[in-house]
This record gives sequence, C-alpha cells and structure tokens, in this order.
Amino acid sequence: MRPIALLAFLACSLFSSCSTHDKKNNADTDKNVGEICFEQKEGDDIVFVTMLISGDSVTGTLVKDRFETENQTGNLKGVFNDGIIKVDYSFITDGVGYINQMVFKITGDTLLQGEGEMAEQNGKFIFKDEKSVSFNNILLRVKCK
Repeated sequence: MRPIALLAFLACSLFSSCSTHDKKNNADTDKNVGEICFEQKEGDDIVFVTMLISGDSVTGTLVKDRFETENQTGNLKGVFNDGIIKVDYSFITDGVGYINQMVFKITGDTLLQGEGEMAEQNGKFIFKDEKSVSFNNILLRVKCK
C-alpha cells in the first residue's frame, strides 16, 4: 500500500511543479497584454507607438512627429506571437494613403522595430524577405498618454 501512496505523492508533486512553471511563463507574457506605449526621440523628432494587445490580436497607433517634414499618424492592426508583433500600418502622407507592413520585437521594456528592404505588392509595401529583417531601431517603454 505504501508504494502506491508514494507514487501518488510523486505524481502530484510533478504535476504541481509543472503548473508552477506554466504560471511563470504566462506571467512573463501577461506583462505585455493590455495597452502598452513606446517612444523614440531623436533631436526634435518623436515617434510614439500605442498598442493594445489582447490575446494574439494587436491594434494601435503610430505617430511620427517630425520637426522639418510632414507628420504621420496611422493605425496599426495585426498579430502578436512569441514576442513578435506583425502589423499593417495604414497612414496618409501628402494626401495619399499607404499601407506598410511592420514588424516589432518586444524585449523587456524596449520595442525593436524591424527594418529591411521593401517592395510594393497589391498596393501594400511588404518586406522582400522577412528573414533578413534587422531589429536596430529602438523605442523605449513609456507611460501611455
């Protein structure tokens, strides 16, 4: 009878340790769920990103407040998976509407914007090769306005 009790205890211990590990991983993901904001300042130019993440869905805005050129404000809509955000950025410049594919990576309190060669496809600018995208453009997490 004791070996059965010992096996039951070990099975319960193993199960509870797995549950604790799952909760930790979910907590890491949960810190990026909800409304999050990021900003980049270079001289007088400011880029401000607001995102609302709900599950794997992302919506938001991206504002480029430029000192000597036309400002841009547009909408973001896409998906969030394993710290990677892929969105379409819809905006108007000089009276013309555009849609650009954008990709971001969340790392702690930074948002890394993907950059790479783009091409137009069906009225939308997309990355020619998503595997060659580099994440060098850094935005820092800020309090949402």
